[in-house]
Amino acid sequence: MHQHDKAIAEIAEMIQQKYGLYYPPYRWSILRTAATRFMEQHKIEEWDAFLYLLRQYPQELKAFVDANMPHETKFFRILPQFTYLEQHILPRYKAEGKYLRIWSAATANGAEAYSLAISLCRASFTPREAAIVATDMKSQLLTQAKQGHYAPRYLENVPETLRKEFFTRQADGSFQVLPELSAYIHWQTNNLVQWPWPWPEHSFDIVFLEHILIYFSASTINKVLQETERILKPNGYLFLSYSERIPENRQRYWQTVIADNAIVHQLRATPAEDQLPKPAPKAQPRHHRRAPRYQGLQWQRQNNYPPRIASPKTRVAAANTMARKSHTPIAEAIAYYQEGKAALQQQQLEKALHAMDKALYINDQMVEAALIKAGILTQQGQRQEAQRTYRWVLEMLQKPEANILSLDGLNKETMLAICQHNLRG
Repeated sequence: MHQHDKAIAEIAEMIQQKYGLYYPPYRWSILRTAATRFMEQHKIEEWDAFLYLLRQYPQELKAFVDANMPHETKFFRILPQFTYLEQHILPRYKAEGKYLRIWSAATANGAEAYSLAISLCRASFTPREAAIVATDMKSQLLTQAKQGHYAPRYLENVPETLRKEFFTRQADGSFQVLPELSAYIHWQTNNLVQWPWPWPEHSFDIVFLEHILIYFSASTINKVLQETERILKPNGYLFLSYSERIPENRQRYWQTVIADNAIVHQLRATPAEDQLPKPAPKAQPRHHRRAPRYQGLQWQRQNNYPPRIASPKTRVAAANTMARKSHTPIAEAIAYYQEGKAALQQQQLEKALHAMDKALYINDQMVEAALIKAGILTQQGQRQEAQRTYRWVLEMLQKPEANILSLDGLNKETMLAICQHNLRG
């Protein structure tokens, strides 16, 4: 491992400990590019000096993270989500006549918060009947958001009728939000990975966490959802982006509604009993489970008789089926893996490399995808990057707690041999 790889590993660990943002080894290239740019801007020549700066001065680590986190969003970024909100959710709250509270959890430049304010206006809510709490960890972004001034590119999803109703076009072509929308919004700084959050139980009816969980590790996602379940009222609504899912260990608390191209998660008043963990059945003696030959396959299926060991092709098909049924991210990872293998067979190396990167981003236990990625990099002449990938796979395989996912039937010994052979070569 080279010096800059060790430095990147330490930076990734610092960021995860302080901010909960997850950078696995296959995403270190993103950190390396950002760190190189940061060092050039601040005229830092040595990696050791850069590490010392981040260790000793927390404000510099914060500046580095702030500079490389997305801080822009658009009005009505996922339009079907807002359409579903206006047509199915807000009318119900309006009919109940109760005070409505909505949280925009990472509002960034404020476009999401103002989009929610427009939806409240269109649903005939007044600022006395509803409020939006818009938060972000960067106070300078909130200062900018309060001004309500936006370039035209942020309003791509806003119809012309709404632009005329809720915005004022400026002489330079930019848009200014009408002051009436600001009356709904309360701006506040908040770090999502500092717990507990500063609100009591059942504080909100609706929470928007779109495009946030994709930056967190599995443990951080679990904690964020626990806090969301605490501050959200029973039967309240959670909005995530299309690429984000409720983890399997928390699905019993949520009911997912998919309609009109929108995906909405509703907090159950009581956890689903059918999703509670069930104790494993006691093992029966072998002779009690053996099926007489003459009773055949139908008897085996009816009596849950254990089938023979499936072929690799059958295992992949079964994994796909189970993943789709459980609505976990593994289905998406498997789909990208298979897409990459199909592209590789057609010698479309760039497409295959991109698909394997996506599969690894979703599930870093798919080391077979990393092996294929390393092979492609070797073919492309990127020897150093391929060696780094092989070393990462080797480290993963040597971890006793790693839950390696094998889709093509390769065992650990075979994958270890592949890595060791390529690292020697």
